[in-house]
Formats: sequence, C-alpha cells, structure tokens
Amino acid sequence: LKNLGATCYMNSLLQQFSMVPDFMRGMLALRLDGEPGEDGVGASGAIDGAGKEGAAEPSQQELECMSLLSQVQTTLCYLGASEKRYFDTSELCSAYKDYDGQPVNTSVQMDVDEFFITLFDKLELALKRTPHANLLKELFGGVTVSQVIGKSDCCTHTSERD
Repeated sequence: LKNLGATCYMNSLLQQFSMVPDFMRGMLALRLDGEPGEDGVGASGAIDGAGKEGAAEPSQQELECMSLLSQVQTTLCYLGASEKRYFDTSELCSAYKDYDGQPVNTSVQMDVDEFFITLFDKLELALKRTPHANLLKELFGGVTVSQVIGKSDCCTHTSERD
C-alpha cells in the first residue's frame, strides 16, 4: 500500500486484516457491483429492502459507510490478488470520514487504535442490513472479564465478573 504521507498506521492495519482468511472471505463475499446480490448489498448503496414498501431508505451516514466498505473491499482485493508493486489508497482516505465528517488527512499521523475503532464502527453500520451483519463481531468480538485472584497461600479464592 502506498504511504500517502502519514498513513502507515492505516496501511499496516489493513495489511494485518488481509492476513485473516475468514475476514477476507467475508469481506470479499459481499457483492458491491451495483446489483444487490445474495448478501443484499450493491455499490450504489442499494441494500435489499431499500425502496421497497415499508422498508426504510438508507440514511446519508449509511450510504457514506457503504462507500467506505466498497473502498475497503477494493483495497483488500488488491492486497489479496494483485501483482502491482503498490496500491494507492487515496480513494479509501477520501471515503473514510472522522467524527467531524472530515476525510483522512494524509499528512497527519493518526492513532491506529482510534482509526481501528472508527473504521469498525463504520463497517458495522454498512453491514447491518446484510446477512453479514455480525461478521466483525463473530471474528473479532470478545468479552471483557475482571478477575481478582488471591496472592497468598491462605487465600486461593478467584472472583470473576463480565
């Protein structure tokens, strides 16, 4: 992936995701060619049920997230199958909007954890009307547990709480 200035955090995260076979299969199984497929998603933002009687139209935020999903999918395709020397992520950077609605500023280093959380929030929103709605949760979800373990020999009690 081409580093557009200070986008190494984004590039490394996407490269790591491209090495997770189930993630790649799930993301690349989505049809984003403009015609809703089995997964119910089309590149134009068409989602099965949208426009049908009684179905809610996608919000502007959902459409923006669909555009980001399409760019992530394109990037993953190149990472998985291309023989090009590099892939330019400019369109992905334009499609990714922060909480203020601004695209990635390629000259400013961003915290990878903040980028990751925002990216997954947006991908989950884009996937919510598809059969792959739980893809990210199934692959990367977990449970946080607080555990207290006694240190001394006289206290061997362990306490856990989700």
